[in-house]
This record gives sequence, C-alpha cells and structure tokens, in this order.
Amino acid sequence: MPVKIGIDRFVSEAERTTVMDLVKGGDRTGTRKALAGMADIGFIELGTKRTPVKYAYARSTGAGRLITVITAEPILFLGAGLPDAKPKEGFDLALALLVLDASDHGDGELAPAAKVKVDPKGAIVTEEYGREVVRLTKIAKVQ
Repeated sequence: MPVKIGIDRFVSEAERTTVMDLVKGGDRTGTRKALAGMADIGFIELGTKRTPVKYAYARSTGAGRLITVITAEPILFLGAGLPDAKPKEGFDLALALLVLDASDHGDGELAPAAKVKVDPKGAIVTEEYGREVVRLTKIAKVQ
C-alpha cells in the first residue's frame, strides 16, 4: 500500500527540545498532549486515512539527512484483530524515519502505532504495536 508523507515545515529547536524533554522524562501522556497541541505541519497518508504530522525534524547525515516524523495519534494497529494481539493502550503515536540522500531519495520505516522513548545516546527508540515495522522503500520527493 502506498504511503505518502507531506511536510510543510520542520519544528524549531525550541519545539524539538520541548518534545524531546518530555520523551526523555518518560511522560507519555505529556508527550502526546504536547504533540496534540502543536500545529499540523504535514500529514501521513496511508490508503484513504490522512493523519496530521505534529513533529518533523531533519538531521544531516553528511551525504543526506535523516527525517523523523511523529503524529499525535496512531495511524493503524497492525495485527489488532489477531487472537494474541497486544493491548492498544500506550501505543498513542505514529513515527516515521526517512533516510534520504542529497537528492531526497531513500528508504525508511513507519511505526503506525508506537510507544516512543529516548535512549542514553539521545536517539529516539520505538516499540511498535505490530510484529514488524513497516519498511518504506523507493522514497522520492514529489513537488
């Protein structure tokens, strides 16, 4: 299924710091509330469902950039109908990581329902609701 991600702007350093401080502190409710209160700055479209993006941050990787995109609500609970499905509680966000080259082509991954935390090195770490993360391939910038 095609996934379309639109980003109108990236968050400011102040917005990034606010969100990262909440995530680092383990305050999932506060993180979700803060994200929900932020302006819509894009969308993730999966099929006919369009979910507002609240956080988009780009970090240089030397030869390109790594873009982190977060929504304030889950997009889809993959596997929710299975007999051994996890409870949905706590999987309040969706997160996409896009690894792009200088021409904005690349690959990435999408966690359509996730818990988010920060590891000791400051990297965002997710726990996905589904059994596997959704791989995004052949990412290309569309004008």
